[in-house]
Parts: sequence; C-alpha cells; structure tokens
Amino acid sequence: IPSFYAIFLFLFSNLLSTLNIDLDITKDYLKYLYDNGISKNSISRKLSSIRGFYNYLVKENIIDSNYFNSIPNPKKELYLPKFLNDEELNKIFSVCEDDTPNGERDTLIIELLYATGIRVSELVNIKLKDIDIYNDSIKIRGKGNKERIVFFGSFCKSALEIYLDEGRKELDKKGSIYL
Repeated sequence: IPSFYAIFLFLFSNLLSTLNIDLDITKDYLKYLYDNGISKNSISRKLSSIRGFYNYLVKENIIDSNYFNSIPNPKKELYLPKFLNDEELNKIFSVCEDDTPNGERDTLIIELLYATGIRVSELVNIKLKDIDIYNDSIKIRGKGNKERIVFFGSFCKSALEIYLDEGRKELDKKGSIYL
C-alpha cells in the first residue's frame, strides 16, 4: 500500500480526520504498521512521505503542527552479506579460457573483484602505477575520489602476473596507462 493510502486507510478505519492528528494517533499509526508486518525499511519510507505531507499542511497553515516529526524512523534492518560457496566460485572461474589473452584478462577481472571486494567502477580505473606487485596491493580511488589500499592473495597475484606478462601485451596495442 502506498504511504498516503496506508495512513488514510488507518485514519478512515478508526474514524479519524486527516487534519486532527495528535501524538497518540501518530504512535497508534506506527503500531498499526508494525502489527501488520510492514518492514522497518518500508515504515521509514512511509513516515518520510507522511512527514512531507504534514509539513506541507503546516506550511500552508492548514494545521498547526506536524506530530510525525517527533516520531523517529526505526533502525534499519541489517542483513548478513551473501557469499559464494566453492562450487559457485569454481563455476564462475570455469567460464574463462586461461590460454587466451581475453581469458587471462577475464580471469584477472574475476580474481580482482573476488579477492579485493572492489567495485567494477574502481576496477576499470586501476592504473598500472597503482599496482604494487611486491607488496600484493593496489591503490584504489573510490567514491568521492578517496584513495585506499587493497590487498590480494596468491591466486590473484598469479593471474595478475600472467595477464601483465602475456595477455595485456596482446590486448593493449595503444599503450594504455590503465590495467
């Protein structure tokens, strides 16, 4: 149910007016949402749009105050990250043909993403000078142009060395500064 319909349905079913809301009614509405199994994220979105609506009513001098401003959003639900098991990971790596330049590049891409947790946008912006093969690390420029160092393991290092020694020479005809 969209945010406005939910509040109007609640008010209508309790024979309440949209314009005569007090703090107790806002708390009852919040309880109504929880009792109906609405997720915390959905409740936050509903409260945000309802606050906006009632702030508009206050601004237009239709009502005196917005009691929804005194109700905090519920804390966001935290989810554990999903991970790949060995079989799924092997399936991903099996699509790469290791003995071709494209296969070496694709293997390195998957290894870097998996080993370091970097974003694809960060991966495509890695410059050769940012790679420290001796310390198994790469300087990454992330969101907001912030720099950080990420480390990689032996499998990724091996894929990186193979690509730099073989595949990249075949694929990079223009001498790019990017990996």
